[in-house]
Amino acid sequence: MSTWVPSRSAPVPRSAEAHVWRLALDQPESESVQQLELLSDDERDRAARLRFEQHRRRFILARAGLRKILGLYLERPARELAFLYGHHGKPRLAPPFSTTGLEFNLSHAQDIALVAVTREAPIGVDIENLDRKVEMEGIARRFYAPEEFAAIQAAPESDRRQAFFNCWTRKEAYLKARGDGITVNLESFAVSVENTDTPSLLRCEINSPEEWSMRSLHPHDHYVAALAIASPACRLQLLQLD
Repeated sequence: MSTWVPSRSAPVPRSAEAHVWRLALDQPESESVQQLELLSDDERDRAARLRFEQHRRRFILARAGLRKILGLYLERPARELAFLYGHHGKPRLAPPFSTTGLEFNLSHAQDIALVAVTREAPIGVDIENLDRKVEMEGIARRFYAPEEFAAIQAAPESDRRQAFFNCWTRKEAYLKARGDGITVNLESFAVSVENTDTPSLLRCEINSPEEWSMRSLHPHDHYVAALAIASPACRLQLLQLD
């Protein structure tokens, strides 16, 4: 597993560098009640609309963690931060913080959240639990690019679940970096599915794959995650709030 370094401060994001922070969401209810104070009114409303208490707690802790991390970079209290949202829901910093060039993305699955941060480059991150129950072959056949589906089917049966979720998280990370969401035809671009720390964007319809970097992340046992950044090179730091 990768080494995630505890930190109480944010390193300066340099050119072609991404920082990925890991957050533990398996906190007691008292912690989520305390962290709720960091959220905006609209974030509290979103939390209140979640049906299950466990989902509410995880949402609160993930959003509060995002605020605290961005607050470290901006040297501002987490509660003061404000966000705007793109057409497909991707958040960005609102004025006066929007002039900093800070780019970020958040993803969470069950008890782990990841926050990816960089400067001056669109970035996306996605995490999934390998034990998630999905109909892999049907989803891959219907939604994945032909070469992705073929690569998964060609893998040994014992490796197909990992290959399926490698593909899933890499495609999601790329879409989240673009801010396009599910409006994009998922067959219009393709990613590598093999186990590697440096996966590839094999083809895409709007720009050159060489303009992008991807990284595999290993946040915990039974989880798989991926990072995509609109930069031909990317140094990576793995961090967690101390």
